Amino acid sequence: MRVSVLDVSTTGARIEHSFPLSTDRTLRLHFIWQDQDVTLECHVTRCTTEQARGTLRVYNSGLDFVEGAGGSKRILVGMITDFVTRDLDRLKHPSPSAS
Repeated sequence: MRVSVLDVSTTGARIEHSFPLSTDRTLRLHFIWQDQDVTLECHVTRCTTEQARGTLRVYNSGLDFVEGAGGSKRILVGMITDFVTRDLDRLKHPSPSAS
């Protein structure tokens, strides 16, 4: 099943999806970052209905990472580091605003 990752840290994530998840459930979150597979064992800590889009319900769930397969935790830390570095560079060197 596909989900959208809204927030991520080294300890957990917040995801959006179109199906309810049971809390206290364990699942695997899998994605690819720069051609590297990332698979993280997660514990669902919460699941809420956020909004309805027509007949489609949208859910948000909080996940705590339990374990990473292979080097997944290392890749995750690298991914977060890349995002933070890019954001800091944008703050130091803002692009000219359109007039």
